Amino acid sequence: MAIIGLSGRYPQANSLEEFWHNLAHGVDCVTEVPAERWDHSRYFDPEKGKLGKSYSKWGAGSSMAWIGSIRCSSTSLRAKPW
Repeated sequence: MAIIGLSGRYPQANSLEEFWHNLAHGVDCVTEVPAERWDHSRYFDPEKGKLGKSYSKWGAGSSMAWIGSIRCSSTSLRAKPW
């Protein structure tokens, strides 16, 4: 078995090389979730444990699109017969 390629979306990076550079240089890629992706005013509460609430409004999104926007279909997750 050999790994011949890698693809994905990485926080605050447009390529895998940029992502590794950020990691190597201690870049903090965690930011407040943009309002256009998630209206945290409806769900955020700084008190941990409140039912139906989140006490975090931070995440790591890619510079092209927030990771939460990635969609998978059930067919893309099936093993391919070789």
